[in-house]
Amino acid sequence: MKSFYAAKYESVWYFFLAVVFVPALIVSMNASELSVSETYQYALAYIGNNTFAWLGYLLYLPVGTIACLLPSDTQGLMIFPHMIFGDFAIYMFWLLIVTTYPPFYRGPSLKERLTAAKA
Repeated sequence: MKSFYAAKYESVWYFFLAVVFVPALIVSMNASELSVSETYQYALAYIGNNTFAWLGYLLYLPVGTIACLLPSDTQGLMIFPHMIFGDFAIYMFWLLIVTTYPPFYRGPSLKERLTAAKA
């Protein structure tokens, strides 16, 4: 039963990262000098233009809220990867963010890893 809840926790975490946090990070990079209401409007337009319009209406509040909470100088995170990878850098950045472990993550212990390697 414990692994079942851990799998649910991890799947919700990765879903949150992919659907809410990464778009919020991208919105915060481009909306650093906007007010809160303008950031919400930008998040709605960004999500609506890059996906479906109905998805923009579902996600613009959490994406805009997290974008407002993130620091305004996050654009500096993309300068160096963009110089190396070009336009593919945003996908590399998304992949880097989405592969982070959830908070309070407890992976298998050393004993569990050793017994799994022997089997």
